[in-house]
Amino acid sequence: MLAFVMVMLDVVSNEDWLVSTLGICNLVQMIIQGRCVQDSSLFTFPHIEKQDFYIFRRWSFKEAWGGGGFQGPIAGLPELITTCHGKEENFTLMVKEVIQPNQISQVCLLYMRSFQIKQSLHVSISIE
Repeated sequence: MLAFVMVMLDVVSNEDWLVSTLGICNLVQMIIQGRCVQDSSLFTFPHIEKQDFYIFRRWSFKEAWGGGGFQGPIAGLPELITTCHGKEENFTLMVKEVIQPNQISQVCLLYMRSFQIKQSLHVSISIE
């Protein structure tokens, strides 16, 4: 299946069909990740289901751990990382009522990896 989709991607990109190419790229992403592109990035966490999202919606960055620039409910991974300041204990406080204690360590490991990836993605542009 994936090989067929990759052939489709090669064909449409060779023909310079941008909209079709982007659509097939989204399809490949959905196949590999096993979720829809429009789904929240919070679905990437193990043991967190759609019915557990209320724990993220009730928190906002302004309320949590000192406030800051982001305001509103947590809808995705970037907001979650910003809200918890990359601290495992803050994340654990947030999810402990919906995730069993033995599963929290798995979720925290992925959360900390996500935080490290965000911290390493800095782009600098210099104009000469």
